[in-house]
Amino acid sequence: MHKAFASNAVFVSAYLLLMLPTYYFQHDHVSSAALVACLLGLCWICIARGAHIGKNWLAALPMVAMAFELIPRLSAIPYVSTSYHILAIIIGIASPVMVKAQPALPVNG
Repeated sequence: MHKAFASNAVFVSAYLLLMLPTYYFQHDHVSSAALVACLLGLCWICIARGAHIGKNWLAALPMVAMAFELIPRLSAIPYVSTSYHILAIIIGIASPVMVKAQPALPVNG
């Protein structure tokens, strides 16, 4: 995974850079493709950060947030996706970086 995400500042900056446009795209109905691209980018960021901190499940948090933003009945519930985004940031920052990053996906070989 990308070594830059071992830094807390890079992780938070990248996460916020992709998280904030999702609120604009969602409320102004600009483009659902742009919204999905940002949300998938958040998942990738959490996969990379999770490999560095030994929490490969960290990517599940933006995935739940994505479900609450894209599924019509769930998107009517306010602040749930924001809560999951904040939780992903807090866990990503609070967990110490491991010396050797774990692979995000198991390698067969």
